[in-house]
Amino acid sequence: MRKYCLLLVSALILTSCHSLKDNVYSKGEKADIDYFNKGVTIFEVIDETSFEYDLMNIDTTTNEGKAKYEILNSKKEDILDFSFEQFLKVIEEYPNSKVYHKSLYNLAHISSLETDGDNEIKFLKMLLDSDANDKENSGRIGLMNNPYANFKNHASNRLTEIYLAKGDFKTALNFKRINEQYPLQHFCGNAFAQDEIDNAVQYGKIFIGLGETQKGLSY
Repeated sequence: MRKYCLLLVSALILTSCHSLKDNVYSKGEKADIDYFNKGVTIFEVIDETSFEYDLMNIDTTTNEGKAKYEILNSKKEDILDFSFEQFLKVIEEYPNSKVYHKSLYNLAHISSLETDGDNEIKFLKMLLDSDANDKENSGRIGLMNNPYANFKNHASNRLTEIYLAKGDFKTALNFKRINEQYPLQHFCGNAFAQDEIDNAVQYGKIFIGLGETQKGLSY
């Protein structure tokens, strides 16, 4: 399966990445950067190919369709597993790496694609407990992309959403209050306006869930 992944990657000219990227591709690069870049490159196979589209459009009501789905989904899992392994090597072997926080972020993101969300929670909490700087360069490419990483802002927001979905409104409120300590870093007024709306919706859901309906509706 890994050979399949590498063959796909060799055919790509990567120009963008939805996960955090470091943009370091030089000869003699350190092992941590090498692991990180491998992880990003392999992960981009999912973004740059039609995996998701093909999986969504397979007719699984037939035996042939079920088999095709299982094979393609297995290939997708192999790609995610290989990418996950690269980022995990960074945080386990290079805790002082300049891509340590980006690797944690990417581990959480890959974990969010799994059925079991425990890993995602673990990595998000590690990110919150780390010395990550939300104003670190995101590494994202594109004129309108946010130049800031927003590690702790995103982590606390995501944890709020996770516990809202679980119906654990007290824990969701705790993470929402932590989120206030790490305001969104951005250059765009529209992004701040959207962030304000999202925060109001989250607080509304939390307080209504806690039985404080009027307080929730006030948001």
